[in-house]
Amino acid sequence: EDISGKQIEKGLLCEQDSLDLIKPYFGFLLKNESRFEKDWIVGTPDALTDEYVIDTKTSWNRKTWRKAKLIPLYEWQLQAYMYLTGRNKAVLAYCLVDTPESLIMDEIKRQTHYKGILDELSDKFAAIEDQVTLNMTFSDRIPAKNRVKLFQIDRDEKKIEAMKRRSEMAIYKLAEIHENELNYKPELI
Repeated sequence: EDISGKQIEKGLLCEQDSLDLIKPYFGFLLKNESRFEKDWIVGTPDALTDEYVIDTKTSWNRKTWRKAKLIPLYEWQLQAYMYLTGRNKAVLAYCLVDTPESLIMDEIKRQTHYKGILDELSDKFAAIEDQVTLNMTFSDRIPAKNRVKLFQIDRDEKKIEAMKRRSEMAIYKLAEIHENELNYKPELI
């Protein structure tokens, strides 16, 4: 099923902004558009250098950026990217970049509607508008180096082998589920 939401939308819209924010650490970075496949494992890393596979996570706000850490799901994702690309090092980069104007406007509408403030010329509306804008823009007051968290991961062949085995097990399980769905007959219980 499709996964969506304002945080994911910001991540998609701001991917190049996040790559631009980490350029001082890696040099010129272009968004990778190549999809890699091996066995049953598929992925599209955000960026590649000769040495690194790089994945960016664009934080929604300062609170989510502060809490950002290397979680197991992202470590496995980067192990998969290293396997797919032949790299031995990966970097997970959490980036705090300005939110696009369209998402700021959506958030202002959401908050004013929730609080029952309809008059766009009122002081209450202006206060919410100012606070939301402040909470969702950062580049004018927080230096770039203070809006990046980098986590390096080294290639782990044991994890990659385990991932390959699990992906094969998942394919068999999905085939079993599909077969059960095809042969399903409703019963009166």
